[in-house]
Amino acid sequence: MVAFSEVTYYMKRKIIELAILFSVFFLPGYVFQSTAASETSAQFSAMMITYFIIALPQVMLILYLIWVQKSPSLEDFGIVKPSNKMLYALPVFLCSFAVIAPLLLLLSFFPEDIKEQITSQAPWRIQSPGQIPLVALFCLTVGYREELFFRSYLLTRFSELKLNRHLAALISSIIFGGAHLYQNLFGFLVTFVLGLFFCYVFYEWKNVHIIALAHAAYNFILFLVSF
Repeated sequence: MVAFSEVTYYMKRKIIELAILFSVFFLPGYVFQSTAASETSAQFSAMMITYFIIALPQVMLILYLIWVQKSPSLEDFGIVKPSNKMLYALPVFLCSFAVIAPLLLLLSFFPEDIKEQITSQAPWRIQSPGQIPLVALFCLTVGYREELFFRSYLLTRFSELKLNRHLAALISSIIFGGAHLYQNLFGFLVTFVLGLFFCYVFYEWKNVHIIALAHAAYNFILFLVSF
């Protein structure tokens, strides 16, 4: 009976921790989603710098919460030393475009006015070539922040809660896609599919660097295209 109570307490604590992290890190962005674009180069740069200042301590907090626990191990969360396996990020990055190709093909059949409405929802666009290094840093920060939470942390926590890995991937990807509803249903679907893909890459290699770098490269290419 004591052992059962301890397990129940442990599970409740992890669920509360998960809910708090999501509420602090991501919930405000879900509630106050906006398509407002940065009108000037200075506004765009300020937005990037602000994100970095906010995201860096969030990443450090997630890493700390993982580090202070004896179980699961850092390796279970996919937090491993950098190695040549990080090169797998390149094929994962390339495959990320392949997995969304059916959606892009579907979009090509839409009327031009609807396509324009869908593809014009991205509010962040590079204003000048000098911002490209800042954009690269921004994309890297986004990649690690989101992959640490939605794949590394969330999938491992769901595993501790005895959730089926396919259901865990589905829930993680729905939540992940929800942050992009400001880009209409199409933006949600693309992000949802990419989220599922990154989940299974994480399951396969348990290496957060691979998916974070692939995620960062994907976002960076989108920024370059917008420019």
